[in-house]
Amino acid sequence: MLRKTFDLFGKVWNKLVPNFLAILLVYFVVTSVVQSLIGFKPVTSTTSVSWAEMLLKLPFFMVLSFVSNIFLGGLFASLFLSTTRDGQTPSLSKCIQAAAGRYRALLVAGVLVGLFSLAVGLVVATLIFIIMLFSSMLLEPTGAFFTLCFVLLAVLLIPVMVYFGIRLGYVIYLVMDGLSGMAAIRRSWKITRGRVWLIISWYFPVIGIFALIVGVIAVAIYVSLFVSFLILLPLGLAGALVFVGLSLISQLFKANTYLELENLSASESRKKKDEQTIPGRS
Repeated sequence: MLRKTFDLFGKVWNKLVPNFLAILLVYFVVTSVVQSLIGFKPVTSTTSVSWAEMLLKLPFFMVLSFVSNIFLGGLFASLFLSTTRDGQTPSLSKCIQAAAGRYRALLVAGVLVGLFSLAVGLVVATLIFIIMLFSSMLLEPTGAFFTLCFVLLAVLLIPVMVYFGIRLGYVIYLVMDGLSGMAAIRRSWKITRGRVWLIISWYFPVIGIFALIVGVIAVAIYVSLFVSFLILLPLGLAGALVFVGLSLISQLFKANTYLELENLSASESRKKKDEQTIPGRS
């Protein structure tokens, strides 16, 4: 799967990279405009914005950020889905038209997935709270006790969120393929059923390579702090370029996994249909 992604990237990089960067530029411009319209900025020692004023503006900033992130996801899904499926990279205007045309369904799907994720997190946190409550009755609540509880929370929460992230990770592609928000959630759940470990195995090489690259850059930047600040700036720029490149490859890789899952699901459906049509079988 990773080799297939790199082969495709080698064929379309000259058109894919400019469009990818253009989408990022549009996103940053829109985000900056939203922040300026709301007047939202973090409270620091050099700003005169009060905490009360920031808290009043924070909900508006969060809502508008959510809305803009949904649209960004639609742009990326349109770009990488068309590139992966057709082998041709659509223009920025076509991506914007596609995302705008499906924005209502994208927004519904984003809200539903967000509420579901929040509910799962609350359930896990409630279980941890109950465990902490009963444990505090038996053990003395010390610093080590609370540390253990936080570790337990992470141990339980991370696998759960990874599992549901995989099961619902293809909703945005399905919405861009024409499904409604709820239908996309059901379809994503269906095409990933029984294939969670398969998907994890696809992502293992990607995570390993990305972790190695990021680790090397981080070590290089850390060493440069003790050697010379003259090499810190080029290293920082190189790190930013690598981050953008890794983001592009990961998006292309995910689009490939989506199409592969759709092919597997279609093959499975055809196999079941053929078995039902064999004489002597119900």
